[in-house]
Amino acid sequence: MFFIKKKNIPAFSWLLLVTILLCLPGKTLPDTGGDWFSRIYADKWIHVFLFAVLVFLFCKIIPLNNTSRQFVNMPFLLTVMAGILYGTLMELVQLWLVSGRGFEVFDILADAGGCLLGAIIFRYRQKKLR
Repeated sequence: MFFIKKKNIPAFSWLLLVTILLCLPGKTLPDTGGDWFSRIYADKWIHVFLFAVLVFLFCKIIPLNNTSRQFVNMPFLLTVMAGILYGTLMELVQLWLVSGRGFEVFDILADAGGCLLGAIIFRYRQKKLR
């Protein structure tokens, strides 16, 4: 069975952690303490980090085709697209189901950037290991 393999545990554990963090009610989030936190867009960088790690871990469980010299192939593209779709759906969940949270287009853009970054880092790492 696909889900029970030992190498899948980090990816699905991270997915669970990200889901929990994105579903926390707004009142449970720490107070950012003012203007400095918002000036560096820390919330968006957190989204980038969460989704980069998510896609990176899911890329690790994709069977690699060593004969392919293409930078972008279908499994990696689908993983990135699935990450972006997941991020968009989580924004809708925040809008409709989580108190104190809302839908932010810039969060979706940060999620998408993180997804792309995770796949790029994974592919770069794979090329270095070859």
